[in-house]
Amino acid sequence: MTSKVHPLQGAHALLAIAFSLAAMSLTGCGGGSGVEVQGRILPTDGDGPWTVCADANRDFACNDDEVVRAQADVSGHYRLTLPRRSSPDDTLLVAERGEGTQRSWLAAPATAASMSVFSTLVALQWQISPDEGVDAAQRPLRELFGLDEHVDLLDAANWSDDAALQTTARALHGAWQAGNAALARRGADGEGALALAAALMGTTARYLDPERHRLLPGVTARTLGWEVAQTLDPSSCTTASPVVMEIDTDDAAPILTKTDYVKGRLRIEAPGEAAAEALPLSIRGRGNATWALPKKPYRIKLGQASSLLGLPAERDWALLANYLDKTMLRNALAFCMGRQLGMDYTPASRFVELRLNGQYRGVYELTEHIKVGPQRVDIGTSAATADDPGGFLLEIDARLDEDYWFYGREPLNMPYTVKSDTDAAQTARIAAVIDDFEQRLFGADFTDPATGYAARLDVEALVDYYLINELMRNNDVFFSSTFVHRKDQGKLVFGPLWDFDLAAGNINPEGHESPGGWWAHDLGYMSQLFKDPGFARQVAARWQFLGSRVPALLAFVHDSAAALDAAQTRNYAIWNIGEEPGWPHNRTLAGSYAGEVAYLSDWLEQRAAWLDAQWALPGDTAR
Repeated sequence: MTSKVHPLQGAHALLAIAFSLAAMSLTGCGGGSGVEVQGRILPTDGDGPWTVCADANRDFACNDDEVVRAQADVSGHYRLTLPRRSSPDDTLLVAERGEGTQRSWLAAPATAASMSVFSTLVALQWQISPDEGVDAAQRPLRELFGLDEHVDLLDAANWSDDAALQTTARALHGAWQAGNAALARRGADGEGALALAAALMGTTARYLDPERHRLLPGVTARTLGWEVAQTLDPSSCTTASPVVMEIDTDDAAPILTKTDYVKGRLRIEAPGEAAAEALPLSIRGRGNATWALPKKPYRIKLGQASSLLGLPAERDWALLANYLDKTMLRNALAFCMGRQLGMDYTPASRFVELRLNGQYRGVYELTEHIKVGPQRVDIGTSAATADDPGGFLLEIDARLDEDYWFYGREPLNMPYTVKSDTDAAQTARIAAVIDDFEQRLFGADFTDPATGYAARLDVEALVDYYLINELMRNNDVFFSSTFVHRKDQGKLVFGPLWDFDLAAGNINPEGHESPGGWWAHDLGYMSQLFKDPGFARQVAARWQFLGSRVPALLAFVHDSAAALDAAQTRNYAIWNIGEEPGWPHNRTLAGSYAGEVAYLSDWLEQRAAWLDAQWALPGDTAR
C-alpha cells in the first residue's frame, strides 16, 4: 500500500523526551574573530553531551576535518564561532553524540534558535532545494501540521504554546532516534538521512488527525519509531527444521490428566543444546477442548530454569499439538505478526518432533508458557495496597476455570480470570481497576484522552492486538485466551497473543471460514471503541503498516512449510490429514499438507485484500 506524499512525508517517527521551551536567541556579529552563533538543542534527555559542528561538506556528520565545533552544556545550549566572512544563512549545523548504532544526530540551519527534529527536517528539505531558502523549506512541514505561515519551526519559543504540537514533536524525536539506530544497523551512509526523513513524515502523516493536524491521542513514539525503524531495516521471521525432543517419564508412567504432574526427564537432540544431557521435569496435560483430541498437548515444568533451543531460561513451557490446524503454522504465524508489530512480549516458539517414552508422537510446537515473569509477562514489582492491586495478569475466559474470577459490568459482562498470584481481597482490587476502565469507556466523555478510556488503556497495544486477531479472524478472541495485564500502576495492556489454531479460515459455523466480513470488530470492547473516530483512524493507519507486511507473512508461511516438510510426513503417518475434519467445527480439509498450506496462504491474501478495502486512507492505492 503506498501513499502520495511530499518527499519528506514518507516516514514515521518516535520522540520520547521532555521539551524545555524557553526562548532561544541567535546572534551574528562580525569582527576579526569570526561570527558567533548560539542556540539550544531540544529536547535534552540526559543521554550524554552533544557535540555541535559546522557541517562544511553537508553530509550530516561531524567529521574529523570539520574543526569548527563546540560541546553543548547539560541543558543543550551551544555556542560556536564560524570563520570570518562566513554567513550563518549558508551554514549547516549538526549535533551528534554516541557511535555506531548508538549514534544520534540532529541538524539545523545556523540561523536556528532551536535545534530539534523539526529543524532537522527543515535542514534536509533545505538541502534538496537550497536555492529556495530556509523559509521555503519549512512550508511542507507547516502544511503537514496545519500551521500558519508565521510559525517558525526553527524557534521553539514560537510554537511553545501549542501543547499538541509539543506532543507530536516528542513522538517525532523518538522515532527519529529509532530510525538512526536502524540505519546504523543496516550500515547505511549519510544518504540514508533522506530515506529516514521520508519514512518519518510518511508515517506521521497517516497518524495525524485530519482536522487538527496533530498526532492522534493514542499514538506515541512507540508506534512511530517502530514503523520508521522497520521501514529502514525490516525484520523477518524464520522457522528452523524441527529437532528431536525425548521425554521419558519415570517407569514410563502415562500422562492421564491436566492436573496431575508425572515426573521424568527431557533430552533434546540438537548441536550445542544444553538439554543434550537429560533435564529433570514434571509433565501433565494442558488445553481445553484440545486435551480431548487424539494428539495431546502438554505442559512441562523443568527442575530448574533452563534455556531450550536458544529461548530465554525458564522452568515453565508448553508443547502445542496443533492437531486442529493441519498446517501446524497458525500459532507461529500469529506470533510472527506480533514480532512484526513490535509488541512488548510475544511468546517465542520452536518446532520439535516429540518422542514420549520411546514412542514417536509427531510434530509439536515448543513455546513459552504464558506466566508472570521478567522474561515473560512483566507486571512490575509494586506491592498491592489497600487502594491499588499493583501489577496483574488476567485472561478473558468464559470457562471461568481459575480459583479467582469476576465479571465486568453490564452490558458486556466480560468474564475475567486472575492468572497472577491473588486472593479474594486482591481480586476485588483488580476488579475495581477493570470497572474503572469500563466506566470510562462507556461514559459520556469516553473519547476524552484525559478522562476517557485512553487514561486507563494502552491504546497502541490494543490496536496491535485487535489487528492481528481481525486479520486472522480468530475464533477465540474475547471469549477465551485473551490476556490482559498491567505493570505496576500503569495502563491496561492487551496481550500477549495466544491460541490461533481455530483462526484463518479453520472453523466453519455460520460462514466463519470466509475471508470477508468483520469479526473482532464487533466483539468485546471493540464496538464501543470504534465509535471514537480517532481510534478508528489509528486502526486504519496501523493497518497500512501491517498490511504492507503481508507479502513477508506469506513468505514466512511457505518457508516454514518447507522447513517442516520432512517432519510433517512423519507426523501425518500417525495422525489424520484426510478429508475428515479433526473437530466438529473444522472446515472440510484439503486432504494433503501442500493443500492445507495453499489454503492458508490464499485465505490470508484474500483476507488482507478485504481489509485493504475497509481501511483505505485518503491518497492510498491498492497494494
